[in-house]
Amino acid sequence: QLRAIQSRVIYVSDAPFYAVGNGVADDTAAIAAAFVACPEYGEVRFGPGLYIIGEQLNIPTNRITINGAGATLKAKNGTNFDFLISGIGRSGCVVKNITLDANKSGRVATQTTRFMGAEFAGSEDCHFENVIVKNTRGYGGVPAVGIGISSAVRNSARNCTFIDCGDAAPNASDGI
Repeated sequence: QLRAIQSRVIYVSDAPFYAVGNGVADDTAAIAAAFVACPEYGEVRFGPGLYIIGEQLNIPTNRITINGAGATLKAKNGTNFDFLISGIGRSGCVVKNITLDANKSGRVATQTTRFMGAEFAGSEDCHFENVIVKNTRGYGGVPAVGIGISSAVRNSARNCTFIDCGDAAPNASDGI
């Protein structure tokens, strides 16, 4: 039974994904592939490190856990996408123990959208636990959020921290 439980844990740095987490390499494709490979009731787990993300990562499966285990996901300089992690129409998902850096200073020169941390939209029984979100920024008079929970049932954010979220209007941002 232990083997069955262990087989449900997907490590982003292991084969066939090989995310590097060195703060230089773009780990988007490796992490996205790990998300897709994770079965229901499984867990995607990161090792320590700084993972550079070049586009939004979408949670494709219900009832999975994204466990950062202390890792940081940081938006790649010069990129334009809203959320680092997005779960739309999900059920029973958890994002925990991770730092999400929207990297507003490295992206503002080419900004055409809001820079945000993570969301669960149209979802139920999904949770953020021990998540740190920093450096978010609104755009065009539309505020950004660190964590978005919208059109949701029984979702929560527990023990989350927000650092340097937003600038002055029209680029404001809220925590949740």
